[in-house]
Amino acid sequence: LHGGVSTPDIPDSIEEYVKEESFFLEFAQKNGYILLFPFGQAGATWWDSVGVSNVLSQIRITKKKFNIDDNRVFMTGFSDGGSGSFFFAMCYPADFAGFIPLNGHPGVGSIDGGLQTYFINLYNRPLYVINTDLDRLYPDKEMGPVMELAQNAGANLLYRIYTGIGHDFAYGDKEIPLFKKFIELHPRNLNQSVIR
Repeated sequence: LHGGVSTPDIPDSIEEYVKEESFFLEFAQKNGYILLFPFGQAGATWWDSVGVSNVLSQIRITKKKFNIDDNRVFMTGFSDGGSGSFFFAMCYPADFAGFIPLNGHPGVGSIDGGLQTYFINLYNRPLYVINTDLDRLYPDKEMGPVMELAQNAGANLLYRIYTGIGHDFAYGDKEIPLFKKFIELHPRNLNQSVIR
């Protein structure tokens, strides 16, 4: 999920936007993964009914066209996309094996979308969360205590912090190889022994 989802316009060139995500493209090509790049905008954000319906519909359409392992569908995003990943993890986890929110905030969907979200809902799906210390929107000094609250509520999450980096995906070359391990180790488990 891309950032800046509350702006009125989608990118002029889908091809240019996808090229900007070259870390993810290389990762997908190398590992035989299929990437889906939904687009959102004001009135169709990651946390309103139009945007949520858009994302879930695109996933279902993609599954009809390609042979996709239902137990290996992961969501990631940066900034608003990271916040959207948190929102889907709390409100629509059933379609996903796990979530990788990057430089996002779990409260954005609740505040901007006007919906109640609860950290205990993060219990049933694993999250690999990354924030940075110099992020102008969601610095670790604010996000660290939030992640601790989530973990105390039972959230199944790994929290990583990068220092010396602002609201930027400068850590991508180090982290993307680790995403593969996270994906491999966390297939969706539909028959969990404990449900909260």
